[in-house]
Amino acid sequence: MILWQNKYSPFARKVLVLAHELGVRERISLQDTDPHSDESLRSANPLCKIPTLILDDGRVLYDSRVICEYLLTQGDAARVAGPPDLEAWEISRDHALGDGICDAAVALRGEKLRPAAQPSDRYIARQNAAILAGCDVLAAGVGLLGHRLDIGVIAIGCALGYLDLRHPQIDWRRDRAALAEWHAVFSARRSMVLTSEAARKRADDYRHE
Repeated sequence: MILWQNKYSPFARKVLVLAHELGVRERISLQDTDPHSDESLRSANPLCKIPTLILDDGRVLYDSRVICEYLLTQGDAARVAGPPDLEAWEISRDHALGDGICDAAVALRGEKLRPAAQPSDRYIARQNAAILAGCDVLAAGVGLLGHRLDIGVIAIGCALGYLDLRHPQIDWRRDRAALAEWHAVFSARRSMVLTSEAARKRADDYRHE
C-alpha cells in the first residue's frame, strides 16, 4: 500500500501510529507531498488532501478516519480495541475530539500564514477556544486514558503532539498536569517515537548521507 502524506500532518501521523500498533506498518510505503503546492495527488484523490491510501489493488481511500477503519481490518485489531467496558461510541467520540483539536490547530496555522492579509483575530480566538476547551475535556477524563490503547487515544496523542510542534505558544499543559503526564508516557510508545518529527528528520538525514 502507498500512503500519500506529509511528515508534519497530525492526521497522517495518526494513521502511521495505528499501523505500527496493528503490526502492518511494513506493508505501507510513504509518498511525501505538499497538497497545497503539488497537484499530482488529485488524480487519486479529487480533494487533493492527505492522508490518502492507495491499496494494493489500486483502490483509493481517504480521509484519515476511513483509512484507520480499513487498517483495523488488516492488522491485529484486538491490540487496539480499548478496555472491554468502554463502549465503541466513546472511542469514536474521542477519535473525533482528537481530530477536532487537530482541525482547529491546522486552521489556526493556516490563518497565521495567510499572506498579504490581516489575520482574523475573531477566527484565531475561536480556534484557540476549541483547542483549549478540548484539552479541558481531556484533562477531566485523563484518569481513563492511561488504561487504553485504541484509535481514540492515538488521535488524542497525535493532536497534543501537533500542538507542541506547530503551536508551542499554546500552553495546553498549564493547569493540566495529569494530562501532560499521560501524554509524556504515551509519547514514549515505540509507535509514537518512530513517527515523531525528530525520528523522521533522522531518517531523512540518513537517506541523504
